[in-house]
Amino acid sequence: MVSHKMNKLLLQRSNTPSFLFALLLFLFIGYVNSQTLIDSIIAVVDTQPITQSDLVNEFRIEGIINKTIPNEPTEMEKQNYLNRIINRKLVLQEAEHIGITEIDRKEQVDKKLDALRESYTSNEAFSAILKNQEIEIEVIKQWIYDNIVFDEYYKLEFINSVDNREIDDLAPQYFEANKADFMVPEMVNFQSIRIVLSEENDNHSTEDLAEKIMDRLRQGDTFNRIKKDYETTTIVSVRTEIVPTDTSLGMVVSQLKPLEYKGPISIPEGHMIVKQIKKIPSRQRQYSEVKDEIAELIREQKAKTEYENWLTKQKSKISWYILDQALNRVTDITAPLMK
Repeated sequence: MVSHKMNKLLLQRSNTPSFLFALLLFLFIGYVNSQTLIDSIIAVVDTQPITQSDLVNEFRIEGIINKTIPNEPTEMEKQNYLNRIINRKLVLQEAEHIGITEIDRKEQVDKKLDALRESYTSNEAFSAILKNQEIEIEVIKQWIYDNIVFDEYYKLEFINSVDNREIDDLAPQYFEANKADFMVPEMVNFQSIRIVLSEENDNHSTEDLAEKIMDRLRQGDTFNRIKKDYETTTIVSVRTEIVPTDTSLGMVVSQLKPLEYKGPISIPEGHMIVKQIKKIPSRQRQYSEVKDEIAELIREQKAKTEYENWLTKQKSKISWYILDQALNRVTDITAPLMK
């Protein structure tokens, strides 16, 4: 999927007359003692509205994909998320014009949804995080579909237009100038015990179980014994992992001594216990190892420049605007249960 960095251009405003910015559009449904606001429009792209729900979903879906518990976004971060949605709408409109949206994407969507679900320790853990983040499965599917179409258009119009001969000439120079970027980082090898949320348990009960397992370890029990005792359940899983030491989890594990353990540690799925096995030192990669990677980096950089130029032209051609007052009123973007 195209990097989010690629979409985070400086947020722009159209030259739409000021009276349009005064137009605050609300969607209402029914009455419960009084008229009830359920959503509000915060931007419009060529007559297509972007609502508060679109912004909230964009933020929370990113957390689900990255398995993070995000803080409430700043005003600048809110604008960056909104700008990402605006840019995607511009691409989807052009993709529709050239027929990309006419292709059935159900199989692709299902495959990516399955991969996301499998990235969690169990179906129950995935369902629990969706419920916790108040995201419906159909919303996830639509988001996946939109990004598949975005990536298809991006590849067709920008990636494939880069000259391969130019890349071949630039790649060796790029490696020599950026050797420091091609280091294998220091890694840490460790065992983990994950105690995950499910429909039958909550965050409090996973912490209680994690504490019980920690007590067993303190009394001399082993990770392998814990694995055997819980091999018939999906709530507890034991695995061996390797992560860079500069990640949040890697930093925690790398501070331990070999065979030392720590926990419970809070994670989006529940809680975990870790035990360091060993650290793996960093090393310099050779050009033969990274030449294909460098070719892709150069291709991406050139495609990104063309994409940004295209965005600037599109935003100057079509009518689009942001309702600043409505955007400023968007608060509580983080799911209530995750605060």
